[in-house]
Amino acid sequence: MTELIEKLSTKTVDHHVEWQPQPALYNQQINPDHIAFLMIDMQERLLPKMADSAEIIGNNLKFLQVCALFRLPVIYTEQYPQGLGSTIPEIKEALDKCEAAGCPMLYFSKTRMSVLTANLSLFLRQHNIKQLIVAGIESHVCIYQSCRDILSEGYSIFLPEDMTSSRRTEHKKQALHLLDKLGATVNNLEMLIFDLLQDSKAPNFKACQALIK
Repeated sequence: MTELIEKLSTKTVDHHVEWQPQPALYNQQINPDHIAFLMIDMQERLLPKMADSAEIIGNNLKFLQVCALFRLPVIYTEQYPQGLGSTIPEIKEALDKCEAAGCPMLYFSKTRMSVLTANLSLFLRQHNIKQLIVAGIESHVCIYQSCRDILSEGYSIFLPEDMTSSRRTEHKKQALHLLDKLGATVNNLEMLIFDLLQDSKAPNFKACQALIK
């Protein structure tokens, strides 16, 4: 008995446990190798009517610069452009810079509220996309229906609240609340940027930090 106690007392115990992410948590953790940016309907005749439109435009412009740095795939849409106009010029210029930087790009116009179409599904499969960052307008219409449909297909959604808007702020709040319940991760621009970086030694850290100072 004494010998057994001595053996136990001298035995080295490894207290290091390797962390294994749980599936639900992993879905809320950005994977830069499998994520794309989806920007919905940032159009000339829609944006002036949105709450906090200047902030929404500014934050989308900043994130497009981040996309160019990381060469993330970028998808953008226009709802019935014949009647609602084109993507605003400053956003279009930023999109052109993303393409020049080497970001895989997809554009399409639509009449449906949801953007989940055959060409989008094909693009996601071709680029092995498992997660989407979704921004644009309106939160309670095209954003809501698109995210709902994309979530139902098993993709993870990150929804920055300061990159989307509606004409009425209460409609935006209701949409974000419902999408949170459906499994989307509601966050903000800075959270997205730092989650993509993950380390202050990352090559893009200084360039990204400059965007949010």
